[in-house]
Amino acid sequence: MDNIQKRYGYTGQSLRVNLTTGKITKEPTFPRFKDEIGGTALGYRVFWDEVPPKTQPLDEANKLVIAPGPFSGSGALCSSRTSITTIYPTIYPMPMIASAHIGGDMAARLKQAGYDFIIIEGKSDKPVYLYINNDEVELRDAKGIWGQGTRRAQQMLADRTSPMASIAVIGPAGENLVPMSVLISARQHSGGGIGSVFGSKKLKGVVIIGDQPIHIHADKKEWQKITERNIDLFGSLNQHVVPSAPNPLFEFWAPGSRWNGMATFGRKPIRRSRSVKICAAPTRFLTVDAPASSSSANLRV
Repeated sequence: MDNIQKRYGYTGQSLRVNLTTGKITKEPTFPRFKDEIGGTALGYRVFWDEVPPKTQPLDEANKLVIAPGPFSGSGALCSSRTSITTIYPTIYPMPMIASAHIGGDMAARLKQAGYDFIIIEGKSDKPVYLYINNDEVELRDAKGIWGQGTRRAQQMLADRTSPMASIAVIGPAGENLVPMSVLISARQHSGGGIGSVFGSKKLKGVVIIGDQPIHIHADKKEWQKITERNIDLFGSLNQHVVPSAPNPLFEFWAPGSRWNGMATFGRKPIRRSRSVKICAAPTRFLTVDAPASSSSANLRV
Protein backbone atom coordinates (compact mmCIF):
# COMPACT_ATOMS: atom_id res chain seq x y z
CA MET A 1 0.00 0.00 0.00
CA ASP A 2 1.71 3.19 -1.18
CA ASN A 3 -0.78 5.78 0.12
CA ILE A 4 0.04 5.53 3.83
CA GLN A 5 -0.11 8.91 5.60
CA LYS A 6 1.79 8.50 8.85
CA ARG A 7 1.00 10.94 11.63
CA TYR A 8 2.46 11.21 15.06
CA GLY A 9 0.70 8.66 17.24
CA TYR A 10 -0.63 6.79 14.20
CA THR A 11 0.96 4.29 11.85
CA GLY A 12 -1.28 5.41 8.99
CA GLN A 13 -2.69 1.99 8.13
CA SER A 14 -5.25 -0.50 9.41
CA LEU A 15 -6.25 -4.08 8.75
CA ARG A 16 -9.56 -5.39 7.42
CA VAL A 17 -10.11 -9.11 7.94
CA ASN A 18 -13.06 -10.80 6.24
CA LEU A 19 -13.66 -14.15 7.93
CA THR A 20 -16.20 -15.26 5.33
CA THR A 21 -13.88 -14.95 2.36
CA GLY A 22 -10.54 -15.16 4.18
CA LYS A 23 -9.45 -11.94 2.48
CA ILE A 24 -7.14 -9.61 4.43
CA THR A 25 -6.50 -6.07 3.21
CA LYS A 26 -4.49 -3.11 4.46
CA GLU A 27 -6.27 0.24 4.34
CA PRO A 28 -5.11 3.81 4.99
CA THR A 29 -6.17 5.43 8.26
CA PHE A 30 -6.26 8.90 6.72
CA PRO A 31 -8.03 10.89 5.45
CA ARG A 32 -11.09 8.83 6.45
CA PHE A 33 -10.41 8.96 10.19
CA LYS A 34 -8.75 12.38 10.39
CA ASP A 35 -11.41 13.71 12.81
CA GLU A 36 -11.50 10.74 15.21
CA ILE A 37 -9.20 10.45 18.24
CA GLY A 38 -8.82 7.23 20.19
CA GLY A 39 -9.83 3.62 19.72
CA THR A 40 -13.48 3.98 20.71
CA ALA A 41 -14.01 6.87 18.31
CA LEU A 42 -12.48 4.85 15.46
CA GLY A 43 -14.76 1.92 16.27
CA TYR A 44 -17.92 4.01 16.40
CA ARG A 45 -17.06 5.64 13.09
CA VAL A 46 -16.71 2.22 11.43
CA PHE A 47 -20.11 1.13 12.76
CA TRP A 48 -21.75 4.40 11.69
CA ASP A 49 -20.45 3.98 8.16
CA GLU A 50 -20.64 0.23 7.62
CA VAL A 51 -23.09 -1.65 9.87
CA PRO A 52 -26.88 -1.62 9.23
CA PRO A 53 -28.92 -0.14 12.15
CA LYS A 54 -30.91 -3.29 12.99
CA THR A 55 -27.95 -5.68 13.01
CA GLN A 56 -28.01 -8.15 15.91
CA PRO A 57 -24.93 -9.11 17.98
CA LEU A 58 -24.52 -12.60 16.47
CA ASP A 59 -25.38 -11.61 12.89
CA GLU A 60 -22.73 -11.98 10.22
CA ALA A 61 -23.11 -8.25 9.54
CA ASN A 62 -21.87 -7.38 13.03
CA LYS A 63 -18.21 -6.43 13.24
CA LEU A 64 -15.38 -6.18 15.74
CA VAL A 65 -13.10 -3.15 15.72
CA ILE A 66 -9.93 -3.63 17.77
CA ALA A 67 -8.28 -0.25 18.28
CA PRO A 68 -5.73 1.27 20.68
CA GLY A 69 -5.21 5.01 21.09
CA PRO A 70 -2.60 7.42 19.70
CA PHE A 71 -0.38 7.18 22.82
CA SER A 72 -0.32 3.38 22.88
CA GLY A 73 3.21 2.01 22.64
CA SER A 74 4.80 5.40 23.22
CA GLY A 75 5.73 4.90 26.85
CA ALA A 76 3.06 7.32 28.07
CA LEU A 77 1.33 6.16 31.23
CA CYS A 78 -2.28 4.93 31.12
CA SER A 79 -2.06 4.32 27.37
CA SER A 80 -2.22 0.51 27.34
CA ARG A 81 -5.96 0.04 26.91
CA THR A 82 -7.41 -1.43 23.74
CA SER A 83 -10.96 -0.59 22.73
CA ILE A 84 -12.96 -3.41 21.11
CA THR A 85 -16.18 -2.10 19.62
CA THR A 86 -19.13 -4.24 18.56
CA ILE A 87 -22.90 -4.61 18.93
CA TYR A 88 -23.18 -5.90 22.47
CA PRO A 89 -25.13 -9.06 23.31
CA THR A 90 -25.66 -7.98 26.94
CA ILE A 91 -27.69 -4.85 26.23
CA TYR A 92 -31.43 -5.57 26.53
CA PRO A 93 -34.03 -5.30 25.07
CA MET A 94 -32.39 -3.50 22.14
CA PRO A 95 -28.75 -4.42 21.40
CA MET A 96 -26.57 -1.35 20.96
CA ILE A 97 -23.02 -0.47 20.01
CA ALA A 98 -20.56 -0.48 22.91
CA SER A 99 -16.85 -0.94 23.56
CA ALA A 100 -14.92 -3.28 25.82
CA HIS A 101 -11.66 -1.85 27.13
CA ILE A 102 -9.02 -4.48 27.68
CA GLY A 103 -5.63 -4.17 29.36
CA GLY A 104 -2.37 -6.04 28.83
CA ASP A 105 0.08 -5.44 26.00
CA MET A 106 -2.25 -5.75 23.00
CA ALA A 107 -2.37 -1.99 22.35
CA ALA A 108 1.41 -1.58 22.26
CA ARG A 109 1.97 -4.71 20.19
CA LEU A 110 -0.60 -3.72 17.56
CA LYS A 111 1.04 -0.33 17.09
CA GLN A 112 4.50 -1.93 17.01
CA ALA A 113 3.24 -4.30 14.32
CA GLY A 114 2.38 -1.22 12.25
CA TYR A 115 -1.41 -0.93 12.54
CA ASP A 116 -3.78 1.60 14.06
CA PHE A 117 -6.73 -0.78 14.31
CA ILE A 118 -8.31 -3.98 12.97
CA ILE A 119 -11.77 -4.37 11.43
CA ILE A 120 -13.02 -7.95 11.67
CA GLU A 121 -16.12 -8.84 9.65
CA GLY A 122 -18.03 -11.86 8.35
CA LYS A 123 -18.08 -15.40 9.78
CA SER A 124 -15.65 -18.25 9.34
CA ASP A 125 -16.95 -21.74 8.57
CA LYS A 126 -14.34 -23.29 10.88
CA PRO A 127 -12.45 -22.21 14.02
CA VAL A 128 -9.54 -19.89 13.24
CA TYR A 129 -7.26 -17.38 14.91
CA LEU A 130 -5.78 -14.18 13.50
CA TYR A 131 -1.98 -14.12 13.34
CA ILE A 132 -0.16 -10.79 12.93
CA ASN A 133 3.63 -10.50 12.76
CA ASN A 134 4.44 -7.05 11.35
CA ASP A 135 3.67 -7.34 7.60
CA GLU A 136 2.75 -11.03 7.84
CA VAL A 137 -0.99 -11.32 8.51
CA GLU A 138 -3.03 -14.48 8.08
CA LEU A 139 -5.91 -16.56 9.37
CA ARG A 140 -4.72 -19.85 10.83
CA ASP A 141 -6.56 -23.04 11.70
CA ALA A 142 -7.51 -23.21 15.38
CA LYS A 143 -7.98 -26.98 15.35
CA GLY A 144 -7.04 -28.38 18.73
CA ILE A 145 -7.29 -24.95 20.38
CA TRP A 146 -11.03 -24.52 19.93
CA GLY A 147 -12.69 -25.96 23.02
CA GLN A 148 -9.79 -25.11 25.34
CA GLY A 149 -10.00 -22.72 28.28
CA THR A 150 -8.37 -19.31 28.04
CA ARG A 151 -5.18 -20.18 29.97
CA ARG A 152 -4.46 -23.34 28.01
CA ALA A 153 -5.44 -21.74 24.69
CA GLN A 154 -3.06 -18.84 25.23
CA GLN A 155 -0.25 -21.21 26.13
CA MET A 156 -0.89 -23.34 23.05
CA LEU A 157 -0.86 -20.29 20.80
CA ALA A 158 2.35 -19.05 22.42
CA ASP A 159 3.92 -22.44 21.76
CA ARG A 160 2.84 -22.29 18.11
CA THR A 161 3.96 -18.70 17.54
CA SER A 162 6.14 -16.83 20.05
CA PRO A 163 6.31 -16.56 23.86
CA MET A 164 6.62 -12.78 23.42
CA ALA A 165 3.40 -12.43 21.41
CA SER A 166 0.38 -10.54 22.68
CA ILE A 167 -2.40 -13.13 22.78
CA ALA A 168 -6.12 -12.65 23.38
CA VAL A 169 -8.60 -15.54 23.30
CA ILE A 170 -12.10 -16.65 24.20
CA GLY A 171 -12.94 -19.78 26.16
CA PRO A 172 -15.74 -22.35 25.93
CA ALA A 173 -18.30 -19.80 27.15
CA GLY A 174 -17.63 -17.55 24.17
CA GLU A 175 -17.58 -20.51 21.80
CA ASN A 176 -21.03 -21.52 23.08
CA LEU A 177 -22.35 -17.95 22.68
CA VAL A 178 -22.89 -17.14 26.35
CA PRO A 179 -23.84 -13.42 26.35
CA MET A 180 -21.66 -12.48 29.35
CA SER A 181 -18.58 -14.32 28.07
CA VAL A 182 -15.32 -12.40 27.82
CA LEU A 183 -12.13 -12.06 25.81
CA ILE A 184 -8.99 -12.68 27.88
CA SER A 185 -5.64 -11.07 27.07
CA ALA A 186 -2.25 -11.65 28.73
CA ARG A 187 -3.69 -14.39 30.96
CA GLN A 188 -5.99 -12.24 33.09
CA HIS A 189 -7.01 -8.98 31.40
CA SER A 190 -10.63 -9.22 30.30
CA GLY A 191 -12.88 -7.51 27.79
CA GLY A 192 -16.39 -8.17 29.05
CA GLY A 193 -19.39 -9.16 26.97
CA ILE A 194 -17.68 -9.71 23.61
CA GLY A 195 -16.72 -13.39 23.84
CA SER A 196 -19.90 -14.59 22.16
CA VAL A 197 -19.35 -12.25 19.20
CA PHE A 198 -15.92 -13.81 18.66
CA GLY A 199 -17.51 -17.24 19.09
CA SER A 200 -20.26 -16.55 16.57
CA LYS A 201 -17.57 -15.74 14.03
CA LYS A 202 -15.58 -18.89 14.89
CA LEU A 203 -12.66 -16.64 15.85
CA LYS A 204 -10.78 -18.17 18.78
CA GLY A 205 -8.42 -15.25 19.26
CA VAL A 206 -5.76 -12.87 18.04
CA VAL A 207 -1.96 -13.21 18.17
CA ILE A 208 0.12 -10.06 17.63
CA ILE A 209 3.90 -9.77 17.26
CA GLY A 210 5.51 -6.42 16.41
CA ASP A 211 8.91 -4.77 16.70
CA GLN A 212 8.57 -1.53 14.73
CA PRO A 213 9.23 1.89 16.29
CA ILE A 214 6.49 4.23 17.47
CA HIS A 215 6.81 7.77 16.09
CA ILE A 216 6.01 10.79 18.23
CA HIS A 217 6.73 14.52 17.85
CA ALA A 218 8.40 15.83 20.97
CA ASP A 219 11.60 17.16 22.42
CA LYS A 220 13.22 14.01 23.78
CA LYS A 221 14.26 15.59 27.08
CA GLU A 222 10.84 17.11 27.72
CA TRP A 223 9.09 13.85 26.81
CA GLN A 224 11.31 11.91 29.21
CA LYS A 225 10.76 14.50 31.92
CA ILE A 226 6.97 14.36 31.63
CA THR A 227 6.93 10.55 31.49
CA GLU A 228 9.13 10.20 34.57
CA ARG A 229 7.04 12.77 36.44
CA ASN A 230 3.91 10.76 35.69
CA ILE A 231 5.64 7.59 36.84
CA ASP A 232 6.45 9.32 40.14
CA LEU A 233 2.82 10.40 40.57
CA PHE A 234 1.08 7.22 39.53
CA GLY A 235 3.71 4.85 40.88
CA SER A 236 3.04 6.03 44.40
CA LEU A 237 -0.58 4.89 44.04
CA ASN A 238 -0.11 1.40 42.58
CA GLN A 239 1.11 -0.32 45.77
CA HIS A 240 4.33 -1.07 43.86
CA VAL A 241 2.65 -3.76 41.75
CA VAL A 242 5.11 -4.99 39.12
CA PRO A 243 5.10 -8.09 36.86
CA SER A 244 5.90 -11.44 38.45
CA ALA A 245 8.43 -12.29 35.71
CA PRO A 246 10.81 -10.31 33.45
CA ASN A 247 9.15 -8.43 30.61
CA PRO A 248 10.82 -5.98 28.19
CA LEU A 249 8.04 -3.45 28.75
CA PHE A 250 8.93 -2.99 32.43
CA GLU A 251 12.08 -2.03 34.30
CA PHE A 252 11.35 -3.99 37.49
CA TRP A 253 9.84 -7.36 38.33
CA ALA A 254 9.22 -9.31 41.52
CA PRO A 255 8.63 -13.08 41.72
CA GLY A 256 6.20 -12.60 44.59
CA SER A 257 4.00 -10.11 42.76
CA ARG A 258 0.28 -10.88 42.45
CA TRP A 259 0.37 -9.54 38.86
CA ASN A 260 1.20 -12.47 36.60
CA GLY A 261 -0.68 -11.32 33.51
CA MET A 262 2.39 -9.83 31.81
CA ALA A 263 4.67 -12.81 32.46
CA THR A 264 6.20 -14.24 29.31
CA PHE A 265 4.39 -17.33 28.05
CA GLY A 266 6.38 -20.52 28.35
CA ARG A 267 8.31 -19.35 31.41
CA LYS A 268 8.59 -21.88 34.21
CA PRO A 269 6.83 -21.07 37.50
CA ILE A 270 8.94 -18.86 39.75
CA ARG A 271 9.25 -19.46 43.49
CA ARG A 272 7.62 -16.67 45.46
CA SER A 273 9.98 -14.14 46.97
CA ARG A 274 9.92 -10.64 48.40
CA SER A 275 12.89 -9.55 46.34
CA VAL A 276 12.62 -7.02 43.53
CA LYS A 277 15.02 -7.46 40.64
CA ILE A 278 16.03 -5.43 37.62
CA CYS A 279 14.55 -6.86 34.44
CA ALA A 280 17.33 -8.14 32.21
CA ALA A 281 15.13 -8.41 29.13
CA PRO A 282 16.03 -6.38 26.02
CA THR A 283 15.21 -2.68 26.21
CA ARG A 284 12.75 -1.42 23.62
CA PHE A 285 13.30 1.84 21.78
CA LEU A 286 11.00 4.65 20.83
CA THR A 287 11.84 6.77 17.79
CA VAL A 288 11.41 10.45 18.58
CA ASP A 289 11.08 12.88 15.70
CA ALA A 290 12.17 16.04 17.46
CA PRO A 291 11.35 19.64 16.43
CA ALA A 292 13.84 21.50 14.27
CA SER A 293 15.27 23.26 17.32
CA SER A 294 16.63 20.01 18.74
CA SER A 295 18.26 16.90 17.36
CA SER A 296 16.40 13.65 16.63
CA ALA A 297 17.42 10.61 18.61
CA ASN A 298 16.26 7.27 19.88
CA LEU A 299 14.56 7.58 23.26
CA ARG A 300 15.10 4.66 25.58
CA VAL A 301 11.99 3.74 27.55
